[in-house]
Amino acid sequence: MLALALLGSSARGIAQESVPAAPAPAPIYCPVCGAQNKAGSKFCLKDGTPLPALDPERASLNFARATEAFSAEEIQAAIQEAGQSVVRIRVKASARLRYPELDDDGLGYLEVDTDEENSIGSGFVIDTDGSVVTNAHVAAPFGAGAELSVDSTGGESYPAKLVGFDEASDLAVVRIEAGKLPPLTWGDSEKVLLGEETWALGNPLNIGFSMTRGNISSVVRVRMGMHQVENFLHSDAFFTNGNSGGPLVSVRGLVLGVNDMGYSGSKSQGYSIPSRMARLVVEKIRTQGAYKRGFLGLQVHALDSESIRKYSIKRTGGVVVETVLPGFPAAAAGFRQGDLIFGLNGRGAPETYLLQEAISSVGPEVPLTIAVERGGQVVSVPVTTTLRPPTPRIDPVQDLQRYLQAEFVEDAKKKDVLLKIVNSFSVAVTYGFEDGQKVESVLVAKDWPSEVALHPEVYRAHHPHPVKSLADLREALGGMYLGGRLGVAFSMKTDRVRVISLVLDEEWAVLI
Repeated sequence: MLALALLGSSARGIAQESVPAAPAPAPIYCPVCGAQNKAGSKFCLKDGTPLPALDPERASLNFARATEAFSAEEIQAAIQEAGQSVVRIRVKASARLRYPELDDDGLGYLEVDTDEENSIGSGFVIDTDGSVVTNAHVAAPFGAGAELSVDSTGGESYPAKLVGFDEASDLAVVRIEAGKLPPLTWGDSEKVLLGEETWALGNPLNIGFSMTRGNISSVVRVRMGMHQVENFLHSDAFFTNGNSGGPLVSVRGLVLGVNDMGYSGSKSQGYSIPSRMARLVVEKIRTQGAYKRGFLGLQVHALDSESIRKYSIKRTGGVVVETVLPGFPAAAAGFRQGDLIFGLNGRGAPETYLLQEAISSVGPEVPLTIAVERGGQVVSVPVTTTLRPPTPRIDPVQDLQRYLQAEFVEDAKKKDVLLKIVNSFSVAVTYGFEDGQKVESVLVAKDWPSEVALHPEVYRAHHPHPVKSLADLREALGGMYLGGRLGVAFSMKTDRVRVISLVLDEEWAVLI
């Protein structure tokens, strides 16, 4: 029932011996774009995709076909076949963890814990060499290697070795010494349709091979701020513990995404790394052991009405520069706040994730030409990439303002720094900050006491950093990042002095 390339027939008539002429060679249809190619072609003339040898007895799994044209039996067969490539990954690792916490009274303290990780994740085979794709948080739970083993759905168990991982996108490749497991085929996440049926495959809760059915909930790429580089597919295929690293597949068993995270208390909340991004990252890791990303040193955001008004932008598409990081190529090239980036090496760059991944993919030490609208004029800015740092961050004062929806304002004459509440939705209000409070001093997470709550006397005993200027505050806040969180305690004063502790999960800004 699968679609086949049409077999041509001769129209030359009958030879004198009345023997039918040989049929004309059949064209080959591209499995990705569907374009017709001449018989014998090895690569599609339209998009360069390798073309399979035409087999009249069997359809190509990659041939484009409408989802609704598949029967329930065909879907079940495709899913069962895909399931042979899905594996369970057992992980054993340990690490000494330090991260800020708040007690029941809202007082900060430092949690110190030796964590023994004995966890279960999922993955899937992508080649005959035994390469298995999974999440970085599965294969390297503490940012380093772990003891790994892989179980197939057929009950076989294999020792596994970490090939490499990309923490920025939360992807990893492990390898097993087994050529028996069939590889899955990548699909194209850019061609998914709203409402398209998908299946999440994996080994959740250590119960064995599992499938959950769902649909693509949004074709607008989702950013959660959980990883440095994000471009999630959102589906309502239910994910739970252990689904991480498994494939999100189409009804034909093609990989549309790598399952990354879900919300166990809420359905319709499955987030997968799209195949087009994952495939690029995985190939770099598989062949080179790491993904060396290019980097310019810019914080950017999508073009919005406020930016159009603020910077007098004329274009309707592009990416706005919010911050230029000092010491990186973008600063040396002369980028400015309010620049609208709309092109890269002659190609359009209308969205943040496209621009971010385009710059990442070229790697370090590569010259680029960036098309920019600046003050209503179009300029070309030459710049050469550098290697992306493991954890690039913006100015810590600006970063904390972004979380709090509040501003720190310096009064140079009085040598004071005041907190200004931007709006009634400010997170600062929920922590008890008041508009106009003076920042007397701060104590950041790396200096917090272990297991001891920051009562005012404890706070003072641990030598908080006095704040007389934004420079003082900036210097101190560099130590607020710890264990994937932000932790900082403030001594604030209006008519009285209060110690306020703040702990937030780190959310990554879009940095290119």
